[in-house]
Amino acid sequence: MEAIGEKCAEETGASQDDIAKILTKDIPETREGKCMLFCGHRELHIQTPDGGTDLDSAIASLDFLKNEDSELYDKMVQVYTICSKVPFVEDPCDYAVALSTCGTHEAQKLGMDATLLE
Repeated sequence: MEAIGEKCAEETGASQDDIAKILTKDIPETREGKCMLFCGHRELHIQTPDGGTDLDSAIASLDFLKNEDSELYDKMVQVYTICSKVPFVEDPCDYAVALSTCGTHEAQKLGMDATLLE
């Protein structure tokens, strides 16, 4: 995750404040911070390069969890499935914010520790 964060910070020009907000699960307010969320989502296959979602790819990216922690895997699949229904927003960075907000909310409802979403 650290390598993705470094790549996305460089790609988007996100500030240290933006990065700090993301690390504490707050939504950044700047364009660069929002686009850093999109970059991370893109790298993790949550969002496609054009900004949409691809639920099958997102779930496939969780395959490593199946044998390691099947309960966490099932919860993550549930979160991804629910949040894939968030209405599409044309701007991929703003859509990343909507997806992140949904993901945090749904994970909390399932009793997941927010640090698992890092």
